[in-house]
Amino acid sequence: MPSPDFAYAVSMRRVRACLAGLALVMAAAVQADGAAPHVSHYGRVVALVVKSDAAARGVFAEEAIAALVAAYRAEIGKAAKGKRPGWQNGAYAFIADLERTASRVADARRIDVLYESHGVVRVIVDNEQVIVTAPRLSRQQNLESEIAARVCDRILCETGTPSIEEQVAASAPEIKHAWSFEDKAPPAYQSSDGLECVFPDPRHLKLKKAACDALTRELRLLAEALKALLARGVAVDWGNLMVGHGADGDVRKVVYDRSGHYFQLDLPYLRHAPNVWLDGIPWLQSYARGHALGYVVALDDRLVYTSDLPHNSPPP
Repeated sequence: MPSPDFAYAVSMRRVRACLAGLALVMAAAVQADGAAPHVSHYGRVVALVVKSDAAARGVFAEEAIAALVAAYRAEIGKAAKGKRPGWQNGAYAFIADLERTASRVADARRIDVLYESHGVVRVIVDNEQVIVTAPRLSRQQNLESEIAARVCDRILCETGTPSIEEQVAASAPEIKHAWSFEDKAPPAYQSSDGLECVFPDPRHLKLKKAACDALTRELRLLAEALKALLARGVAVDWGNLMVGHGADGDVRKVVYDRSGHYFQLDLPYLRHAPNVWLDGIPWLQSYARGHALGYVVALDDRLVYTSDLPHNSPPP
């Protein structure tokens, strides 16, 4: 349990960081954003196809519909075991519609691939429209991965747009770090982008630095992913943000709205420290809008010394 003095010191640092960030926001001029990174390989493939010619869009339409047909046929098999004849009949009719649309792709006058505001993809083949969603929400990521793989087997998928991990890794060398040891203040490890970790005591600083580096990297990953969603016009419900607690046990899920839409990122530190991303929502929001405030993370011993996290074990 942090001491009252440590908690007070953290609070004061957070106030100073917030005030400094607000000053930067008020002084900043409006700046043009670069190309937004895409959250997943699927997102990058869709972005490529949207900008490509009709032939590439036709490939996406064919493969997306084929993957949907396969997904619904697999679900019909499961429904048969559960004795759901009504659902099966509807699914068979839906599959027939999909196959009819697929048969028109080759001769279609219009093929479009569009992102919807809620993050899913819509395929238009002349007057027919297909929403690319799995029969089960928990299988959406699998469907998207399969479509991306199918499409990239047929067209060149070199997008030139960095993934979230690539974006954060590329910016890492530009971020400067420094320790702060002020009188009557806890040790602090500060980053030039406004993220800062404070610790109750000066023991095992090398280990604490490693934990702070890993945790702040994950905060940047999460922030870039959410920024990419907003750049695509996808609404983020901040009150329903959830990291690493998928109902199906998928610890890589980041849910961003009350309907359960999600993307996948491996964020083991944030999974172990929900208070960090919860307290950090104002920082995540400001980062996603291009003017990140400062954020002071109270990194307690429990997180630093947890043995199943991917940094060095503490010295004896």
